[in-house]
Amino acid sequence: MANTATVVVNKSSGAREQLHGMFSHMYFATITITNNDAIALTDTATFAVTVTGAALGDMVLFGINNDLSDGTDQGSMTAVVTAADTVALRVLADKGEYAADDLNNSITKIAVLRPNW
Repeated sequence: MANTATVVVNKSSGAREQLHGMFSHMYFATITITNNDAIALTDTATFAVTVTGAALGDMVLFGINNDLSDGTDQGSMTAVVTAADTVALRVLADKGEYAADDLNNSITKIAVLRPNW
C-alpha cells in the first residue's frame, strides 16, 4: 500500500486560555508517513489523515522532521482540512522528481485550530 500516513497521537484541547482566546478548540496529531511513491515534477502526493474534531474552516499549522530539499529534488508541503475529521497533507515536487524514499518514516506534527472570531 503506497502513500500511507498513520496518526499515532490524536488529542484535543479546549484552548480557551491559550493564545489569548483566539481559538475555541485545538486538535493535535502526530503522523508517520511510510511507503511513499516517487512524486513526479510538478505532481502532488496527498496523505489524508483522520484528526477527530477537525472541521471545515479550521486552520492547520504543521512541521515535518524531514528535509524537503536535498539539492537534487525539492518539495513543499501544505496541510488543509478537507472534510469533517479529515486533514490532507500535500507534498508538491517543485524541482526534479521527489524520490520515493524521501518521506519514509518522516514525522509530521500538526495543530488544527478553530478560530474564535
